[in-house]
Amino acid sequence: MNICTQGIDPSSHDWRHTKPSSKPETRNFQHGHVANPQHAQVFFGSFDLEIHTSGGSVDTKAVWSRLRESVTRIPNSSGGNGAASFGHIMGGYDCGYYGYLWSEVFSSDMFTIFKQSGDLYSPVVGARYRECILEPGGTLDGDVLVRNFLGRDLDKTAFLISNGLQ
Repeated sequence: MNICTQGIDPSSHDWRHTKPSSKPETRNFQHGHVANPQHAQVFFGSFDLEIHTSGGSVDTKAVWSRLRESVTRIPNSSGGNGAASFGHIMGGYDCGYYGYLWSEVFSSDMFTIFKQSGDLYSPVVGARYRECILEPGGTLDGDVLVRNFLGRDLDKTAFLISNGLQ
């Protein structure tokens, strides 16, 4: 049963001892703290891409309001222009904000290699990371670096699992 319908104050519950549920509605509640920040990142990235790829003059207030409601399902009720205080994209990122969420997909998948080794501090995997990622640095495309480290194409499954979305 949903704790909200039982009259329990969620802020007073010790969530460290709550076992994961197999019920979808409970999983969604347990991982609500993940879904909202991820929606925000998708919203910010979508806004960034749209205003920097439109090819002309953009009504940032209209784009902000439309995307905020369509992506996060939260209306822009203040009537303000949230873009005016979004320093990341107004300060030189120029269509790069979407990379934040992508970097989490990369890191989650790359972390699986460390987990699979059975030793998160594995010197063998650490050396492989240094050789495949750090040493080439910017001399190769990021997708190539990650593929070389993983030994396969990128897979978003680890990201989805780590965020309770799969």
